[in-house]
Amino acid sequence: MKTLLHFKSEQVSSLPALDDDTMDPGAGRLAKLLADTLKMEGYCGDYYDEDWMWQVVVSRKPYMITLICRTDLKEENAYSVAVEPYSRIVRRWFRKYDNYVTVNQLMEFIEKILKSKLAASDIRLWDFKEWDRMQYDY
Repeated sequence: MKTLLHFKSEQVSSLPALDDDTMDPGAGRLAKLLADTLKMEGYCGDYYDEDWMWQVVVSRKPYMITLICRTDLKEENAYSVAVEPYSRIVRRWFRKYDNYVTVNQLMEFIEKILKSKLAASDIRLWDFKEWDRMQYDY
């Protein structure tokens, strides 16, 4: 299942800066844009800074779905947005939830946001193995 969207955009750096100084300001600006847009569409849309990334809460029920935003340090003006959980089946308590349709709809919506608001180019969809290689290959 493709849960990572990698893209390039020069417009992320022109988004309004956040109040707090962070380790990854580009990803913070991207997270704020996604959170605000998702909030307007009826999703949860809270965002916060983590150790090496920014997270956007998309849904809390029946299980937590978040977006992970980060800057790709290897390429100029390159960013990644990943959906967590990245597995197709989510187990919560004694129930199983199939995550496939939700993730695909969310990825299509995010791609649409990135193209329309940030003129994103070179968009690539990756699975978790490719994401894991990119994450630790610094």
